[in-house]
Amino acid sequence: MGHNVGVTEEPTRPSRARRARTLIARSIDDAQLARPGLALGSLVLLCVMILGGSLLPVPYVIERPGPAIDVLGEYEDEEILVIDGAETHPTDGALMMTTVSVDGGPGYRVTPVEVVAAWFDRSKMVLPREAVFPEARPGSRPPWTTSRR
Repeated sequence: MGHNVGVTEEPTRPSRARRARTLIARSIDDAQLARPGLALGSLVLLCVMILGGSLLPVPYVIERPGPAIDVLGEYEDEEILVIDGAETHPTDGALMMTTVSVDGGPGYRVTPVEVVAAWFDRSKMVLPREAVFPEARPGSRPPWTTSRR
């Protein structure tokens, strides 16, 4: 017999790559679907719902800060504040007019994705459309339209 009787060799440890391949193969085997048609149909339905939900208009508006304009100066090469019939004096200062931008007004819809993003943006405010643009009464002109006569 020999002098190595009763001595066992230490088992060799598999390499990292081999362990990773084994783990991936086991994960793929565990992920086999019992009903692949149902899983595929559910995935397609979920994608359609997400796409439809992101494109549908919602009854909200998003308010955010607009530009601040110096009304004593010019905007797009035009005097903003013009006083006729009174004496005026040059000034070194500024008189800033702050504005608010509204997305989602009449004729401009916002999507659910934009509304959800605005909820998490501290510089924006989400409001119901009726709070900013009330429904017009029969026979009256909505307040946000201008009459051209």
